[in-house]
Amino acid sequence: MIRKIERAELQRFKSEAEKSGLVFCESAVLYGYFLNNELVAFSGMIIYKNKAVFKNSFVPEIHRGNGYFKKLFNYRMGIVKSLGIKKVEATCTDMSINHYIKNNFKVVKVFKKFKKVSNENL
Repeated sequence: MIRKIERAELQRFKSEAEKSGLVFCESAVLYGYFLNNELVAFSGMIIYKNKAVFKNSFVPEIHRGNGYFKKLFNYRMGIVKSLGIKKVEATCTDMSINHYIKNNFKVVKVFKKFKKVSNENL
């Protein structure tokens, strides 16, 4: 199950997420993926007038490889499409970049530890 979550629900993952390089964006709306009522992954996004920016995606190491990132990605893409937004941007790590590229995102800027991607053809 996926639902909107509050920042207080992230406490048990905050340390691991920050150690992995995640910088929490306070303006992002966060969504959590729950398995048996347990939060196992989360991601967020910011909606602007003409674009969405995907932020703060994190799957703890113990839960990786189960498709939770993909499910949260698809959930957010559904919201974006329902709003008629045609452009999505994200800043990716090596763990997520391939998923974005498979979904027609293009790398628009390369940083030391991250890549900025964009899809303007939704």
